[in-house]
Amino acid sequence: MKERYPSRPLGEVLDGYLQKAGLDGALNHRAAWEKAAGDMIAGHVVSTAVRGWTLQLQAESPMWMKQVQSMEAQLIPRLQAAGLHVTHITVRLSDEAAKRVEKKHR
Repeated sequence: MKERYPSRPLGEVLDGYLQKAGLDGALNHRAAWEKAAGDMIAGHVVSTAVRGWTLQLQAESPMWMKQVQSMEAQLIPRLQAAGLHVTHITVRLSDEAAKRVEKKHR
């Protein structure tokens, strides 16, 4: 019996699906961020989106937000080497962190 569809490696099938669904870019910017930032920083600051030439990040605390902001000049070349074509980084507090800070200042 002839196969209706030729078999392909699972990774190839998933890559095609993610690309069609428009999700491949999301995985790319997250992977590039984790590679460029390293485990320590990426464990506290996550990549949320790429808008134009800007990588948008969310930090779990003001300390991590300031740390990444101060390292922008070092992180941009690392991100570019990891395949992410950005020239700027913006960092904001995660919703949970913003609530903690607001509650603390009341």
